[in-house]
Amino acid sequence: MTTFPYTPTSRLGDTPVRVTKRDRSESLSELEGPIKDSRITPQRRKRPRSNKSASSKSDRWGASDNTAKVTPHSIRTGHINATTNLMSTMSEIQEERAEEARFCVEKHFTRDDSNVLNISRPRDRVRARLADKLSMQIYNKLEDIVRPHKLGDPESINKPNISHRTRFSTRTARASSQKLKSPLSTTRPTLTNETHQDYLSWIHMTQSNGKNAQKESEMYSKVAAFIQFVADELSKKSDSKMTKLLAKSRSIVSCSSFDINADGADDYTRIDMALTNQATIKEGAKPRYRDMIAIVEVKRSQEDQDSAFHQLFMYTRNIYANQFNRRFAWGLTVCGTFVCACLFLHDNIRASNLMDVSTPAGRKAFVSLLVNWSICEEERLGYDPTIRYNTRDRHWEIDAFDKDVRGKRTYICDSIIQDACSVFGRHTRCFTATLKCEQSADGDLVSSRADKVLIKDAWAHVAKGSIRDEVAYLYEIRQKLGGDKSLEGTYPYLEAGAVVRINGTSNRYAEDTTQHILQGTNGNMPEVQREHRRLVMSPIGEPLQSVNSVDELIVVAYDAMAAHTAILKHCAILHRDISINNILVCRGSSGIGGMLIDFDNAIHVGDYTGTNRPDRTGTLPYMSICNLKESDIKRTALDDWESLIYILCWLGTIGVNRNDQSESVNMDQLQISSWKRGNADVIAAAKKVHMTSLATLNNGILCNFRKLSDYEHLGELVASLYCRLFDNTRVSLRSRGCGSKKFSGNLLNNMAQMTIVPDGGFIDEGISSEITDPFARRAEIADELSKDLLAVLKLARDNALERIAYQSV
Repeated sequence: MTTFPYTPTSRLGDTPVRVTKRDRSESLSELEGPIKDSRITPQRRKRPRSNKSASSKSDRWGASDNTAKVTPHSIRTGHINATTNLMSTMSEIQEERAEEARFCVEKHFTRDDSNVLNISRPRDRVRARLADKLSMQIYNKLEDIVRPHKLGDPESINKPNISHRTRFSTRTARASSQKLKSPLSTTRPTLTNETHQDYLSWIHMTQSNGKNAQKESEMYSKVAAFIQFVADELSKKSDSKMTKLLAKSRSIVSCSSFDINADGADDYTRIDMALTNQATIKEGAKPRYRDMIAIVEVKRSQEDQDSAFHQLFMYTRNIYANQFNRRFAWGLTVCGTFVCACLFLHDNIRASNLMDVSTPAGRKAFVSLLVNWSICEEERLGYDPTIRYNTRDRHWEIDAFDKDVRGKRTYICDSIIQDACSVFGRHTRCFTATLKCEQSADGDLVSSRADKVLIKDAWAHVAKGSIRDEVAYLYEIRQKLGGDKSLEGTYPYLEAGAVVRINGTSNRYAEDTTQHILQGTNGNMPEVQREHRRLVMSPIGEPLQSVNSVDELIVVAYDAMAAHTAILKHCAILHRDISINNILVCRGSSGIGGMLIDFDNAIHVGDYTGTNRPDRTGTLPYMSICNLKESDIKRTALDDWESLIYILCWLGTIGVNRNDQSESVNMDQLQISSWKRGNADVIAAAKKVHMTSLATLNNGILCNFRKLSDYEHLGELVASLYCRLFDNTRVSLRSRGCGSKKFSGNLLNNMAQMTIVPDGGFIDEGISSEITDPFARRAEIADELSKDLLAVLKLARDNALERIAYQSV
């Protein structure tokens, strides 16, 4: 779980959903009604020491033979406090993020997309016409200023332009009389000839490299002056016809500081500039990511364009982490006189054609972009209109929808317990909330069962021809398992769920998808389509590392896997993404329990035909070997059980909770670090070595478990699970271990005589001898082996409950 979610750049609300420790006092005193912190409050902590050299940073993003198979989903580095990052230093995480940026810009970046600027245009036709009109007026005003100065002659900038000054003074006087009634009026003074010199010197800047190139720091104020010019001109354009439309607009200016480590970052990176709504700027306050509309990366010349894209990618992750209602993000690169707008979608980045402000066409395009951003609807900037701030009651509200039902529920947001700290992917966010009201057009909304709920907001991948749908799965689970009291609280009970609906064209509602975002651009749709889904569920759990002991971890793990087994048996739904984040802790009057969540990657087992290679799903350190290798072997429950073993090994090594974690351990010296570093094939090979035998598992992993009380119980459990999965005595030698085995007839007979055959024979006797891969053989008897694994975990759970009861006496 993460720790730095903030509010969007709304003029109406400036209230953080949660605040970090370092700015809590400031936020509580000056902001309106902050939502109280949830139970999850991890903070940035001192990183363990590392001796890893730069050469040991494996080729995680592209050195393997299967580079083309690597997807943005599988390479995200995540939040700096993520469990998988606890073994890395800050500099290592930063380098991983830099590598991620380089890879994504190389593989998932579209340049010179002429349709990008169209996405900034208002959807409403009246607004769009107004934006065009104002853009042309401001552009003409700019050209009146630029023309008298000789292009390429910096000295001409300082020469007075009498005709312009006369017109400028007249217009300024007329605008001053209207300033009080203009909704875009600002407290900043109107630009003077001195400030004109700033952006004029940028426009007339000669393109040069090396020592003759202008310093980046000298460009900041010049770019900011250009943007301020457009904002000031917009503030004057107010008449009786425009006032109503402009009242909902924003004044986009540069943040007050340049080259800064903005508030809300989880690292120490510094951004050059950022654009924000002027209403959010506070005198003397440090710029905040939660207020930023777009980040601006400045470089001296066009030759630095790729470097600018890399850095912009790295910084934009903080936009998503701090603005929990951000659907997509914008960014700008300024390289010399060339400006480029970047649109950050969930699986790719699209860059506009370059706008050269030294040319009239480039200036016109840039002015039009700034005006469109100022006047367009909030959703065109990437914000979610269904998550909004209530100024009267001073709280955040979230709308939730039900599938096939026209109505909606509105919830009051209490806290956020997971933010989105990545540029690509699902951008999963989780909120705790209470029901405010229900609005149904047909009166057929199902009544809410819980007063306090968890709202999950995510952009789910919709593969071509795929029928995967978490909402549909949870509806089916609720219908088939809702009456089983023994499983109550071990899986999410769906209160409501559907694709988010936002305003479309012609005053109609539209489903929020990547296709809807790009609608009207006449451009190519991305290969990866996503739907914006929102689910309302109960009960509310806590992160897995909130357990107080190893025994509590064992109890929670059993409940989660018991739910996994029941859902597979009764609903034929296979989870396929067992990870630390997807097992939660539930505490109630009956004690501690566990809950299995996140069915985004789940699939109906009947949907797998075996004709297509299974797709890779999950989190790299916890993925099964077959999953990592993207083998042709069908996915079964055994892959999820294998993931559980890796989770227990990970927590046994670093500590099951924050109190058990040590900062003095050099994690790079531990073999388990190989489960995180490298591409999927490298990680699969490392796991295969460790899983060769119980001895290799013990010598490589179990021997490094924390030397604390009760951790021997966790080691014993892992060893028992390993023996039931990889070395089960109920199966023949052909189905054991990790490598294919080919035996001659005599050798097989001799080994069979040395092996104790269980009563009734081996359970894999019916499997063809032509299948030599032990993973494939075990997949054929997955149900039988899963029963053995659950029985082992149940016995460990019962023993753990006894120890918990004994300690509480």
